[in-house]
Amino acid sequence: MNTKKMKSNPKTISESDPLSKEQKFAYAIGQIPQSIFYGIFSIMYIEFFWEDLDLSYNLAVAGLIVYATINAANDPFFGYITDKTDVDRWGSRRLIYIKWGSVVWVSFHFFQIQIHKYIYIF
Repeated sequence: MNTKKMKSNPKTISESDPLSKEQKFAYAIGQIPQSIFYGIFSIMYIEFFWEDLDLSYNLAVAGLIVYATINAANDPFFGYITDKTDVDRWGSRRLIYIKWGSVVWVSFHFFQIQIHKYIYIF
């Protein structure tokens, strides 16, 4: 039998103080660079499929559907992993994944766009 006590946060989300208008504004301003980057990346991603790989529209859409399916499947999995993260060891439940996951994410997308110069699929 596991006798280890579960650590719990005494202040849950429903009990926490509401955000002030300044905090809400700061969060909104902080979202702008991410939204701009995501928009630019989305346009470049479609252009990469059509122009660089010479894929048909149907294959480009199929690629986006596969991506969306994989993303929908792994989101609950990674949510479970972040919920089980040891806050005392890493300092934050999500910061460790943002810190190291961003390096992997940027590297993956950089090589994804650059690989067409070296591998000819079609």
